[in-house]
Amino acid sequence: MKKKTVEKIAKSLPKTLKNTTSYFKENFDKSGQALLGNTTGTVGILIEFFAQDKIDAYFKKITEKKLENFASNVYLQASLIQVGKSIESLNNEAIQIEDSSFLLELFIDMLGETSFNPNDILTIFTPQYHPIVLFVKEQMEKMLDVLELHPQVIQSFTRDFNKNIEATLKETFGDEDYARHIEEIKEFVLEESESKLLHDMYELRKIGFKDGESLRYEEAYASWKPVSDVLGKEETKKITKQNKEEEQKEHQELEANLRPTQELIEEYFETYKESVQNILFVIADFGKGKTVFLKQYASRLAKEYAQTKEGYFPIYFNLRNFSNYSSDGTLGVLGHFLLDEYGIRIDDEEFKKKKYLFLVDSLDESGELTQGKIDRVVESIKNIQNIDKETRRDNRIVISSRPFSEALERQLKAHKPLTKLDKNSNEIPQYISLYGFKEEQFNSWLSHTLASEASAQCQ
Repeated sequence: MKKKTVEKIAKSLPKTLKNTTSYFKENFDKSGQALLGNTTGTVGILIEFFAQDKIDAYFKKITEKKLENFASNVYLQASLIQVGKSIESLNNEAIQIEDSSFLLELFIDMLGETSFNPNDILTIFTPQYHPIVLFVKEQMEKMLDVLELHPQVIQSFTRDFNKNIEATLKETFGDEDYARHIEEIKEFVLEESESKLLHDMYELRKIGFKDGESLRYEEAYASWKPVSDVLGKEETKKITKQNKEEEQKEHQELEANLRPTQELIEEYFETYKESVQNILFVIADFGKGKTVFLKQYASRLAKEYAQTKEGYFPIYFNLRNFSNYSSDGTLGVLGHFLLDEYGIRIDDEEFKKKKYLFLVDSLDESGELTQGKIDRVVESIKNIQNIDKETRRDNRIVISSRPFSEALERQLKAHKPLTKLDKNSNEIPQYISLYGFKEEQFNSWLSHTLASEASAQCQ
């Protein structure tokens, strides 16, 4: 039921955000030219556009029903008001705009409904992380950047916005309506630190080599392989027409037997339920998509958790940052990461109730790759299972790495790997070998990417 409600909220948001475009058009049509002629500097113009009396008058006109659609219009109204207040805090940092129509076009383009995809939102009602609040703030940050305000000025705007949005939201609601709204959404409310962590995990879904780039994700496929093969090298073959055909056939058979990586992860943890010593390893060479897969997995789980407050709460951590956090203590490096970055003590009563999936990336980038150092890193990761060994035995740890030395093979064997029977009925320990794209996926992805780039260039 919660998930259906969240989906309903998400679908209503583009309609709500359309009011932003209408507000700017109306405000500009009535007083825009005079405003631009009488006001000095970009910040002065923006303060006038986001004047609270104008915003309040507009929203009073479009609806008297504050609480419909989970009060989406109130969140929008409060966000726009806070934009004005936060801009006013910038001490009149000014840039002249010669073309007044450019400002209106910028407003409409960056805050208009066409920029908002309801499938890409995380529905959290914590004020700072509410999807409408986030959308308005992030689009304003982009706009200030386009207007060439100094990065420190934009950071100052963001700090002021984040600090004051909750108070502005309460003021916009009014005490009585705010209390009613909080009662209505209580099943969706998360703690501030929890909201920030979920938001950060969800944002990992973005794929691109430069800012603003959004590449399509393709499902990652994998297979089980014997641990003894993890450091093996394929035999180099002389290419002939005949063995080219044989290789093509082998390649097709290989891809036909691959399975979605997430499916293999589920198979492992369903096989070994409630054992806190389990660690599952996902191994692949550079460029196969280990990091992208783990981030996408974390993002999917974050959205599912936000929608239902059930299931696994994802924690993604990259071991290239291992040295930035203490690896000592009861909960190891993951515990220190959560405490340092989010102020979360994961063994506190409220947090240890959750089920966690720890997605730990890049063991091969954690530091020296000697056996002693790798043992120390893995032991520090395992310490997170000390959250509550009596009642929380279903937490999961997945570690990714490139193959690098016998130290890795030792770790794969030491943490209860899945076993499969060979032709002689011997149990052979296995690891997940990440394959990446299938050939047909790559062709589809390439066609989609080229078409998207061509479309973008035409616009």
